[in-house]
Amino acid sequence: MKRKTPKMSKEKIEMMGTVKEALKGTQFIVTLDNGHVWVQSETNSRARLAVGDTVTIKKGALASYLLITPSKVATRVKRVQ
Repeated sequence: MKRKTPKMSKEKIEMMGTVKEALKGTQFIVTLDNGHVWVQSETNSRARLAVGDTVTIKKGALASYLLITPSKVATRVKRVQ
C-alpha cells in the first residue's frame, strides 16, 4: 500500500499597515496602526520610513519576515510586540 505524504501549504502570509511611529538609529523600530512593533534585524541604509507610510510585512525564509517600504525596498524585521 502506497503511503500518502501530506502536501505542505504554500499559504502566502502578508499584512499591510500604516506607520504610526518610526524610531531611527542604526536600526529602526516601527509601530504600525494595528499595534504591532517591529525592529529592523539588518542594517539597510536604503530602507527609509516616515509616519503615515504604508508598509507590507511578508513571511520570509527560515521564519524571518520582510518589511517592504513604499519605495519597494525590503529589509528583514523581527516582531517584538
